[in-house]
Amino acid sequence: MQGHIAIFSTTATHITGAEHGERYSNCADPEDAESSVITMSVGGLGIADQDSPDGFNAYPNPTTDFAGFEGLHYGDRVVLRDVTGRSLKHATIDKAGIFKMNIADLSQGVYIFSFESENRRWQIKVFKN
Repeated sequence: MQGHIAIFSTTATHITGAEHGERYSNCADPEDAESSVITMSVGGLGIADQDSPDGFNAYPNPTTDFAGFEGLHYGDRVVLRDVTGRSLKHATIDKAGIFKMNIADLSQGVYIFSFESENRRWQIKVFKN
C-alpha cells in the first residue's frame, strides 16, 4: 500500500488518527486532549536499487543458498539487512574479485545488501526462495 498516513496523538493514552480521510479514535473526549500531528509517507519497501559501479554484478537473484558479488574491491564493506533495516550479517572485502555470502540460514523473503566503497554507496534487493 502506498500513500500518506497522518497520526494525531494526544497527551494520555488517547489516540485519534486518519488514513486516507478516515478517522479512528479511542479517546473518550478528544476535545479535552492536547495533540500533535505526525505525517509519514508510506511506500513499498522504501529501498530503490541505486546505480552500482561499473563491473559490479550480483548473482543469482533470486537465490536459495548464497549471494555472490563481482566487482568489489579490497576494503569495500557489505551489510545484509532485512526489510525492517535490522543488520543481519556484514563483511569487509579482504581481496578483490568474487565475494559470496552464505544466506542458507535465512528465511524466504526480500533482503537488502548495502555496499560502501571509498567513494560510493549503493544497495540492491536480493530475493531468497
